[in-house]
Amino acid sequence: MNDKQLINQIQLLKQIKPRQDWVVSVKSQILQDEVQPSVSVTQVFSRMFLQLRPAFVSLVVLVAIIGTFGFVQNSLPGDLLYPVKKVAEQGQAKFLVSEQDIVHYKLEMANKRLEELTRIAQVNQVKKLAPAIAEFQANVAEAAENLIKAKDLNIKEIVADTQKLEENKAKIEALGIVIGETQEFDNAMKQVVERELESIEEQVLAESRDQALIQIIQDYEAGNYSQALEGILFLSYSE
Repeated sequence: MNDKQLINQIQLLKQIKPRQDWVVSVKSQILQDEVQPSVSVTQVFSRMFLQLRPAFVSLVVLVAIIGTFGFVQNSLPGDLLYPVKKVAEQGQAKFLVSEQDIVHYKLEMANKRLEELTRIAQVNQVKKLAPAIAEFQANVAEAAENLIKAKDLNIKEIVADTQKLEENKAKIEALGIVIGETQEFDNAMKQVVERELESIEEQVLAESRDQALIQIIQDYEAGNYSQALEGILFLSYSE
């Protein structure tokens, strides 16, 4: 093939053109590879929310619990959230309070019920008086049951708790509210005093302590069990 023929062949090749659909397809692929699609700020935050959604939901729940906790703790018998407060107290008694501290905890709860009664009386919420009194009676009965069951009592704590109980009862009665008898608790305290008296009487007592023992017995016979325990506590420390 001479030069002239070669030139003619090349010119023929120049006349060959690709199909239009193939050109469009190749161009589209090239542009997709080279140009990244634009993403809006809204899409970015939407994707972040989807990724962080479990943690976000947990945070919202935690904030709600913390916000509700204050309302729960301040709720009174008859309020919507009061049952939640009771469940929390029962859970604490079961899982967080040791066997040695359970009597003290139950007496604390009984005192808390009296404090709730005082708040109710002060704002004259008459409809809540009956459920509040019932809650106190239930708590003080639980305290009595634990007093009888306990093998190793902290007399100092019991004296402090029962004296506070008597003070709170006096405040309630001064407001004209009758909370009824606490016979179960009185019987439990009587048994505690009797056990402690037996322990003391087994010891050799000096003459200087005879009068203190007489006073303890008088308080016991008069039903002043908290004062009798206080006297026993005094004798224990003076040994």
